[in-house]
Amino acid sequence: NTVRAWPALLGAKGKGVLYASLTPVAGGVKPLLRLGFGPRRIYLLGGCLLGGKVVSAVWAYDPALDAWCEVASMATARGRHDVVALGGKLYVMGGADYRGMSLAEVEVYDPKADGWQPLPSMPTARKHLAAVAVAGKVYAIGGSDDVNLCDAVEAYDPISGSWTQVASLPVARSHHTATVVDGKIYVVGGEIDDAEGGCVATDRVDAYDPAADSWKWLAAMPTARDSHAAAVVDGKVYVTG
Repeated sequence: NTVRAWPALLGAKGKGVLYASLTPVAGGVKPLLRLGFGPRRIYLLGGCLLGGKVVSAVWAYDPALDAWCEVASMATARGRHDVVALGGKLYVMGGADYRGMSLAEVEVYDPKADGWQPLPSMPTARKHLAAVAVAGKVYAIGGSDDVNLCDAVEAYDPISGSWTQVASLPVARSHHTATVVDGKIYVVGGEIDDAEGGCVATDRVDAYDPAADSWKWLAAMPTARDSHAAAVVDGKVYVTG
Protein backbone atom coordinates (compact mmCIF):
# COMPACT_ATOMS: atom_id res chain seq x y z
CA ASN A 1 0.00 0.00 0.00
CA THR A 2 2.87 2.39 0.72
CA VAL A 3 4.45 1.80 -2.69
CA ARG A 4 1.15 2.38 -4.48
CA ALA A 5 0.62 5.68 -2.66
CA TRP A 6 4.14 6.97 -3.32
CA PRO A 7 4.55 7.87 -7.04
CA ALA A 8 8.30 8.30 -6.63
CA LEU A 9 8.62 4.56 -6.13
CA LEU A 10 6.74 3.75 -9.36
CA GLY A 11 9.63 4.84 -11.59
CA ALA A 12 12.73 2.92 -12.61
CA LYS A 13 14.90 4.79 -10.08
CA GLY A 14 12.48 4.15 -7.21
CA LYS A 15 12.19 0.47 -8.06
CA GLY A 16 15.99 0.26 -8.08
CA VAL A 17 16.09 1.70 -4.56
CA LEU A 18 13.56 -0.86 -3.35
CA TYR A 19 15.45 -3.66 -5.10
CA ALA A 20 18.75 -2.69 -3.49
CA SER A 21 17.17 -2.29 -0.05
CA LEU A 22 15.91 -5.88 -0.10
CA THR A 23 19.37 -7.40 -0.56
CA PRO A 24 20.41 -7.20 3.14
CA VAL A 25 17.01 -8.56 4.19
CA ALA A 26 17.48 -11.57 1.91
CA GLY A 27 20.82 -12.42 3.52
CA GLY A 28 22.94 -10.82 0.84
CA VAL A 29 21.20 -12.69 -1.99
CA LYS A 30 19.51 -10.48 -4.56
CA PRO A 31 15.77 -11.14 -4.74
CA LEU A 32 14.12 -12.17 -8.00
CA LEU A 33 12.61 -9.24 -9.93
CA ARG A 34 9.03 -10.12 -10.82
CA LEU A 35 5.40 -9.04 -10.53
CA GLY A 36 2.62 -11.18 -9.12
CA PHE A 37 3.14 -14.75 -7.98
CA GLY A 38 4.48 -17.99 -9.37
CA PRO A 39 6.96 -18.56 -12.19
CA ARG A 40 7.69 -15.94 -14.84
CA ARG A 41 5.76 -16.90 -17.96
CA ILE A 42 4.76 -15.43 -21.29
CA TYR A 43 1.05 -15.65 -22.11
CA LEU A 44 -0.48 -15.69 -25.58
CA LEU A 45 -4.19 -14.88 -25.46
CA GLY A 46 -6.64 -15.40 -28.30
CA GLY A 47 -6.09 -13.63 -31.60
CA CYS A 48 -6.90 -13.96 -35.29
CA LEU A 49 -5.96 -17.03 -37.33
CA LEU A 50 -5.47 -17.20 -41.08
CA GLY A 51 -8.85 -16.78 -42.70
CA GLY A 52 -10.06 -14.33 -40.07
CA LYS A 53 -11.18 -16.81 -37.41
CA VAL A 54 -10.79 -15.56 -33.83
CA VAL A 55 -9.97 -17.91 -30.97
CA SER A 56 -10.30 -18.01 -27.20
CA ALA A 57 -7.34 -20.33 -26.57
CA VAL A 58 -4.63 -19.22 -24.12
CA TRP A 59 -1.08 -20.60 -24.09
CA ALA A 60 1.66 -20.11 -21.50
CA TYR A 61 5.39 -20.31 -22.25
CA ASP A 62 7.84 -21.16 -19.46
CA PRO A 63 11.35 -19.91 -20.37
CA ALA A 64 12.94 -22.11 -17.69
CA LEU A 65 11.48 -25.25 -19.28
CA ASP A 66 11.49 -23.92 -22.85
CA ALA A 67 7.99 -25.31 -23.24
CA TRP A 68 4.44 -24.21 -24.06
CA CYS A 69 1.31 -25.48 -22.33
CA GLU A 70 -2.36 -24.67 -22.93
CA VAL A 71 -4.21 -23.15 -19.97
CA ALA A 72 -7.85 -22.21 -19.41
CA SER A 73 -9.44 -20.49 -22.41
CA MET A 74 -11.13 -17.10 -22.36
CA ALA A 75 -14.91 -17.10 -22.27
CA THR A 76 -14.97 -14.80 -25.32
CA ALA A 77 -13.07 -15.53 -28.52
CA ARG A 78 -11.45 -12.31 -29.68
CA GLY A 79 -8.74 -10.71 -31.77
CA ARG A 80 -7.35 -7.15 -32.01
CA HIS A 81 -7.69 -6.84 -28.23
CA ASP A 82 -5.21 -5.85 -25.54
CA VAL A 83 -4.16 -7.30 -22.19
CA VAL A 84 -2.31 -6.04 -19.12
CA ALA A 85 -0.85 -7.63 -16.01
CA LEU A 86 -1.78 -6.21 -12.61
CA GLY A 87 -1.44 -7.76 -9.18
CA GLY A 88 -0.45 -11.15 -10.55
CA LYS A 89 -3.51 -11.37 -12.82
CA LEU A 90 -4.14 -10.75 -16.53
CA TYR A 91 -6.88 -8.36 -17.68
CA VAL A 92 -8.03 -8.75 -21.28
CA MET A 93 -10.39 -6.23 -22.85
CA GLY A 94 -12.04 -5.20 -26.08
CA GLY A 95 -11.07 -6.48 -29.51
CA ALA A 96 -13.24 -7.90 -32.27
CA ASP A 97 -15.44 -11.00 -32.47
CA TYR A 98 -15.73 -13.49 -35.34
CA ARG A 99 -17.72 -10.95 -37.37
CA GLY A 100 -15.12 -8.24 -36.86
CA MET A 101 -17.51 -6.32 -34.58
CA SER A 102 -16.03 -4.37 -31.68
CA LEU A 103 -16.26 -5.85 -28.17
CA ALA A 104 -16.67 -4.22 -24.77
CA GLU A 105 -16.33 -7.44 -22.74
CA VAL A 106 -13.57 -7.68 -20.11
CA GLU A 107 -12.21 -10.80 -18.37
CA VAL A 108 -9.54 -11.43 -15.75
CA TYR A 109 -7.29 -14.51 -15.53
CA ASP A 110 -5.77 -15.85 -12.31
CA PRO A 111 -2.71 -18.00 -13.10
CA LYS A 112 -2.73 -19.51 -9.61
CA ALA A 113 -6.28 -20.84 -10.06
CA ASP A 114 -6.01 -21.25 -13.86
CA GLY A 115 -9.44 -19.67 -14.16
CA TRP A 116 -11.21 -16.72 -15.76
CA GLN A 117 -13.80 -14.40 -14.26
CA PRO A 118 -16.00 -11.88 -16.13
CA LEU A 119 -15.68 -8.22 -15.21
CA PRO A 120 -17.89 -5.21 -15.96
CA SER A 121 -17.71 -4.30 -19.64
CA MET A 122 -15.95 -1.15 -20.80
CA PRO A 123 -18.34 1.76 -21.38
CA THR A 124 -16.94 1.97 -24.93
CA ALA A 125 -16.72 -1.08 -27.21
CA ARG A 126 -13.51 -0.93 -29.23
CA LYS A 127 -10.74 -2.81 -31.05
CA HIS A 128 -7.13 -1.89 -31.90
CA LEU A 129 -6.94 -0.18 -28.50
CA ALA A 130 -3.97 0.17 -26.14
CA ALA A 131 -4.10 -0.81 -22.49
CA VAL A 132 -1.74 -0.31 -19.55
CA ALA A 133 -1.75 -0.70 -15.78
CA VAL A 134 -0.57 2.13 -13.55
CA ALA A 135 -1.12 3.08 -9.91
CA GLY A 136 -3.32 0.03 -9.30
CA LYS A 137 -5.73 0.69 -12.18
CA VAL A 138 -6.17 -0.61 -15.73
CA TYR A 139 -6.49 1.98 -18.51
CA ALA A 140 -8.14 1.32 -21.91
CA ILE A 141 -6.99 3.95 -24.37
CA GLY A 142 -8.35 4.87 -27.79
CA GLY A 143 -9.00 2.31 -30.53
CA SER A 144 -11.84 2.17 -33.03
CA ASP A 145 -15.46 1.13 -32.96
CA ASP A 146 -17.14 -0.29 -36.04
CA VAL A 147 -17.32 3.13 -37.72
CA ASN A 148 -14.98 5.71 -36.21
CA LEU A 149 -11.70 6.14 -34.39
CA CYS A 150 -12.08 6.54 -30.64
CA ASP A 151 -10.62 9.08 -28.21
CA ALA A 152 -12.19 7.57 -25.08
CA VAL A 153 -9.95 6.70 -22.13
CA GLU A 154 -11.46 4.60 -19.35
CA ALA A 155 -9.97 3.37 -16.08
CA TYR A 156 -10.91 0.17 -14.25
CA ASP A 157 -10.37 -0.05 -10.51
CA PRO A 158 -10.15 -3.68 -9.29
CA ILE A 159 -10.98 -2.55 -5.75
CA SER A 160 -14.29 -0.86 -6.61
CA GLY A 161 -14.94 -3.16 -9.57
CA SER A 162 -16.03 -0.27 -11.80
CA TRP A 163 -14.98 1.70 -14.88
CA THR A 164 -14.54 5.47 -14.88
CA GLN A 165 -14.18 7.75 -17.88
CA VAL A 166 -11.12 10.00 -17.58
CA ALA A 167 -9.68 12.73 -19.81
CA SER A 168 -9.97 11.80 -23.50
CA LEU A 169 -7.06 11.52 -25.91
CA PRO A 170 -6.21 14.86 -27.56
CA VAL A 171 -6.57 13.10 -30.93
CA ALA A 172 -8.64 9.97 -31.59
CA ARG A 173 -6.48 7.09 -32.77
CA SER A 174 -6.10 3.33 -33.17
CA HIS A 175 -3.20 0.90 -33.81
CA HIS A 176 -1.11 2.86 -31.28
CA THR A 177 0.95 1.82 -28.25
CA ALA A 178 0.85 2.83 -24.60
CA THR A 179 3.65 2.40 -22.07
CA VAL A 180 4.27 3.59 -18.50
CA VAL A 181 7.32 5.49 -17.22
CA ASP A 182 7.47 7.06 -13.75
CA GLY A 183 3.72 6.74 -13.24
CA LYS A 184 2.77 8.46 -16.51
CA ILE A 185 1.29 6.90 -19.66
CA TYR A 186 2.96 7.56 -23.00
CA VAL A 187 0.81 7.02 -26.12
CA VAL A 188 2.89 6.77 -29.27
CA GLY A 189 1.90 6.89 -32.95
CA GLY A 190 -1.10 5.08 -34.40
CA GLU A 191 -3.69 5.86 -37.05
CA ILE A 192 -5.58 9.16 -37.04
CA ASP A 193 -8.20 10.63 -39.37
CA ASP A 194 -6.88 12.53 -42.37
CA ALA A 195 -8.49 15.43 -44.23
CA GLU A 196 -9.91 13.16 -46.93
CA GLY A 197 -11.93 10.93 -44.62
CA GLY A 198 -9.37 8.13 -44.44
CA CYS A 199 -6.68 7.21 -41.93
CA VAL A 200 -2.99 8.06 -41.87
CA ALA A 201 -0.08 7.13 -39.59
CA THR A 202 0.90 9.79 -37.06
CA ASP A 203 4.13 10.80 -35.32
CA ARG A 204 2.28 12.16 -32.26
CA VAL A 205 3.44 11.34 -28.74
CA ASP A 206 1.11 12.27 -25.88
CA ALA A 207 1.64 11.79 -22.15
CA TYR A 208 -1.13 11.27 -19.59
CA ASP A 209 -0.74 12.07 -15.89
CA PRO A 210 -3.27 10.01 -13.88
CA ALA A 211 -2.80 12.21 -10.82
CA ALA A 212 -3.77 15.38 -12.73
CA ASP A 213 -6.11 13.60 -15.20
CA SER A 214 -4.58 15.57 -18.04
CA TRP A 215 -2.77 15.03 -21.34
CA LYS A 216 0.34 16.78 -22.66
CA TRP A 217 1.69 16.74 -26.21
CA LEU A 218 5.38 15.81 -26.41
CA ALA A 219 8.01 15.92 -29.16
CA ALA A 220 6.98 14.06 -32.30
CA MET A 221 8.73 10.87 -33.37
CA PRO A 222 11.11 11.17 -36.32
CA THR A 223 8.94 8.59 -38.13
CA ALA A 224 5.14 8.47 -38.31
CA ARG A 225 3.93 4.91 -37.74
CA ASP A 226 1.09 2.62 -36.70
CA SER A 227 0.75 -1.07 -35.81
CA HIS A 228 4.18 -0.86 -34.18
CA ALA A 229 5.57 -2.15 -30.88
CA ALA A 230 6.87 -0.27 -27.85
CA ALA A 231 8.63 -1.29 -24.64
CA VAL A 232 10.20 0.38 -21.62
CA VAL A 233 13.82 -0.33 -20.70
CA ASP A 234 15.65 1.59 -17.95
CA GLY A 235 13.09 4.39 -17.96
CA LYS A 236 13.09 4.95 -21.72
CA VAL A 237 10.44 4.09 -24.31
CA TYR A 238 11.72 2.15 -27.32
CA VAL A 239 9.55 2.01 -30.47
CA THR A 240 10.13 -0.34 -33.38
CA GLY A 241 8.46 -1.42 -36.59
